[in-house]
Amino acid sequence: MGMSNTDPDSKDDTLANFKKFLPQSGGIFKPGGREYFSEKYMPSKLHHRDEEIRQICNVLAPSLDGDAPNTLMIYGESGVGKTAVISYVGNNLEVVGKENNKQVKFVYINCSMVDTSYALFQTLGNKFSGNDRAKTIPSTGWSYQMVLDQAKKNIDESAQVIILALDEIDRLVKKSGDDPLHTLLTMQRECSSAKVGFVGISNDLRLTEELDARVRSRLCGETITFNRYTADQLKTILLDRAKEAFNPGTYREEEISLCAAIAGKENGDARRALSILRTAAELAERKKAKMIEEEYIYAAKNTLEKDIIKEAITRLKIHEKLVLYAICILENNNEAKTTGAVYSKYSNLVRYAGMEPLSPRRVTEYLTNLDDQGLVSAPVQSSGKHGRTKQVSLNIPLNETVHILEEDKDISEVKKKMKITFYKNKRIDELS
Repeated sequence: MGMSNTDPDSKDDTLANFKKFLPQSGGIFKPGGREYFSEKYMPSKLHHRDEEIRQICNVLAPSLDGDAPNTLMIYGESGVGKTAVISYVGNNLEVVGKENNKQVKFVYINCSMVDTSYALFQTLGNKFSGNDRAKTIPSTGWSYQMVLDQAKKNIDESAQVIILALDEIDRLVKKSGDDPLHTLLTMQRECSSAKVGFVGISNDLRLTEELDARVRSRLCGETITFNRYTADQLKTILLDRAKEAFNPGTYREEEISLCAAIAGKENGDARRALSILRTAAELAERKKAKMIEEEYIYAAKNTLEKDIIKEAITRLKIHEKLVLYAICILENNNEAKTTGAVYSKYSNLVRYAGMEPLSPRRVTEYLTNLDDQGLVSAPVQSSGKHGRTKQVSLNIPLNETVHILEEDKDISEVKKKMKITFYKNKRIDELS
């Protein structure tokens, strides 16, 4: 066995660094307090969603009589409580079912992680396999038809009323089209012993407009739309969570109100508000502060904004990054950012990167994707006799975007080859 090369002094420094973060009396967080900010945490009371809970209960109630309920579509922006409410109602539905000897099962699947037909029906089928190896569907190796047949068999043999909730189904449609939705909705008729009720959850109010008519007609059951939380409503949610997570005397209502106001002004996103509050508490605790002050709320907001932007940009494909880089150049030059102008600048960049440009149609799709992520705005506008084009504008700070993009080695090479330098309100003539 080889000798360890660990420096004893370095080890002591590391231990000392970790010891600084051990729970101490008088800290911001209670022991285990961070769990109250986890997405897995389900509060006992969902504030300001009583009406939505009541509506969903009314739709799903027939399952307790052994009937499949109407198809339900739930819409609303990110962070307005859609996932929490459907999970809360579904879990309570199972509890009521067990108490009254009713065979009802609630199944929740998030399509941001399960976004292909194979993965969807493998996941769904294995929910009803009972850990029986003969019924378990492997993650690879089977044909899609084999997966589908086994999933249907497992579901039907359960002989239950099943409420299947698919969250972020727009992700599934974007990746796999509407065929898996058609198959799921058809399953309602094909099962002889089990009965399947479908709940779809989406941020996109226009989702059904993009679906095939055969799918759209089967989704025209009932619809519930969640509105944004107001700042006052967010304050109630944050105060409730702060009481659970923080030690007494470590926060004031004023700072909670500020946190709620920031998130309320942006988009009424409770998840965003909770992230700001938790990060502010973390920053305060690292500074050995006794209380969450206003400065930590603003610092948390700035930290999260930078993290979100960087994560979104680094996940982009190289051609998407080059499209965004082209937009940055046009922004810097104060030039018009139409679809054609973006494509022209992108084509120039991509050739310097030693690649072939993608088609204009593909680049238009990338612009739509960048818009969906909030990195740019790209509304379609009429150009008179020239038809319609996207008018693109950058939604995020130019300098920060450029800095993140230029961390990519391919874009860094392009910058060197083309001698690109960004100056505020100064043209970059190398790209003319």
